Amino acid sequence: MRNPPEALKVFAENTKVDSKVAMPTYTGSNTQYLSIPYLQFNLRGQGNYREMFINPPLLQFKESLFINKQYTQHIIMKKAKRDSQGTTADDSASTQYKKSIRVEGKSDESFIVEINSDKFDNSTSSEDDIDIEVTIHSKTCGLKTAYLMIDIEDGVPLSYFIQAEFEGPTVSIVESSVEFGLQKVNSQTSFTINVTNDSPVDAPVFIKNANGFMNLSFDECLKEYQNEMKNEHNSRSDDKKENICVIDTLEKNQIMFHPQCLIIPANTRGDITVTLH
Repeated sequence: MRNPPEALKVFAENTKVDSKVAMPTYTGSNTQYLSIPYLQFNLRGQGNYREMFINPPLLQFKESLFINKQYTQHIIMKKAKRDSQGTTADDSASTQYKKSIRVEGKSDESFIVEINSDKFDNSTSSEDDIDIEVTIHSKTCGLKTAYLMIDIEDGVPLSYFIQAEFEGPTVSIVESSVEFGLQKVNSQTSFTINVTNDSPVDAPVFIKNANGFMNLSFDECLKEYQNEMKNEHNSRSDDKKENICVIDTLEKNQIMFHPQCLIIPANTRGDITVTLH
């Protein structure tokens, strides 16, 4: 009850209720079940609320991003202060406060987000602007998202959104087709294919019969190939591996590709020899 009459206040202070259970003080009635409660309590609080914001408000990597390559951007965490007109202004105070930062809500485990900030490494620091270095990289293609969760002493936690889209290496073949023409039986003819990597990251290239890719992804085919090479290595006494792909034709001829698996460095060219036998 707000602003009760002084008479009721005096009556409440002088009224005693004999009960084993502590009863609140009531005013406005002379029975045990009173209708107008009169309560007194103390309210305590602190006036050091800390309002933080991050510039830019979200982090989007809009440039072309490639897998297996690191990219870094900087964001700034600042403290905001509202003046008497309600507008936001920078606060130059240098009091100490605790804070922590962590990465949560990643779209998948292949997306790696690393945070580097000297001021976040300390349990307390001043309220100057904090530079946060965000480094990302991914092992797979596609749209990737993550959140930075920032806990702030005497402030509302911040959730910061990160978005990036990765693409794989761009590879092209100079010779669109290989025409051997009419060949004699029991003869052998070779041709070299030039494979160009037009991207700033290494490009793994793996050759296999098209039918072998129908139910398997590139990573699964490569893993299967590596297991075959490992088994071949264990069975050979000369410790030599044959990095050759052999495809049998309908007429029992053979087309061999050497090497079957190679990694072409960024912005360079690799050679694959095709042999008809």
